[in-house]
Amino acid sequence: MSLPNPFATDLTPGAPLPQSKQVITREMIWRYGEMVEGDRRNPLHYDQGVAVEAGYPDIIAHGTLSLGFVSRSLAQALGAPWLTGSKISAKYIGAVFPGDEITVHGVLRERVTEEPTTRLVFEYWCQNQHGQKVIVGKATVLTQAE
Repeated sequence: MSLPNPFATDLTPGAPLPQSKQVITREMIWRYGEMVEGDRRNPLHYDQGVAVEAGYPDIIAHGTLSLGFVSRSLAQALGAPWLTGSKISAKYIGAVFPGDEITVHGVLRERVTEEPTTRLVFEYWCQNQHGQKVIVGKATVLTQAE
């Protein structure tokens, strides 16, 4: 689902991004860990005993795994400009566990046209199925002004 021309003049601050959802699986966490950590894996991401000993109910997903779903949502909504002229910042504020359903939310906070570009600044957040925020941040995308 994408916004109807995200850089049209009718996209104004307050406009929401389409929500997207993703269920996090244990296999997803393991495969992501293998890809990004290799041989130096953090046991909180694959060893339930270590995670429980650290005070968690289960292994925890990598924060960057959830952040990837934010980027995917922005790419689907904004298209090529997100892939070629963007930046994202994140603050991880809650743990994500196998079985959690993460929903990506976002809203346009700022639109600035400075010829020849337009800069859009989105506030985004991810919530779990209990409505608890697990990531908050800001995403900026640049494109050629209309």
